[in-house]
Amino acid sequence: TLTELETLIVNYCQLISINLTGLVSLKYLNCSVNQISNLDFSGLPNLQFVACVNNLIGSLDFTANPLFVELRCGYNPNLTSLKIKNGAIQQFSGGSTCLFDGNPNLQYICADAEEIPILQSFQATCPVNNTCVIDSACALGVEGFSKSEVSVFPNPVQNQLSITNEEAM
Repeated sequence: TLTELETLIVNYCQLISINLTGLVSLKYLNCSVNQISNLDFSGLPNLQFVACVNNLIGSLDFTANPLFVELRCGYNPNLTSLKIKNGAIQQFSGGSTCLFDGNPNLQYICADAEEIPILQSFQATCPVNNTCVIDSACALGVEGFSKSEVSVFPNPVQNQLSITNEEAM
């Protein structure tokens, strides 16, 4: 019922979850230093800034947030997947390398094509997890399956594309 709420700050609260449903006017969220493992940003069309530093988050997805431009998400040891591809270019200000700092398990970042060079630059200078895949193919991200388990044929495709999972057969 807080449809007009634009700013939410809940730092150092030892929260394990936060329900953002219905906060359609929310622009700024800071929920750093908690125990949160999941954040769902769907239904938040005005979201622009998120700070979720020092939590237990496994993945973050901003693909449905067209105004989102700034993220601070360092020190989430469970973070494996990050999707910031939304058509808006990230600001990467103040603590720009937060995408890598303290996120040793980060395996995949999906970003807008214009953001990939700067992310690769951050990755090259960060001593943590230089094997993280950075691309702009969110729909076919590498998280959740091994490339060797999936077959796509025929290639090149003309009228019909088949995708199979060898292990599921």
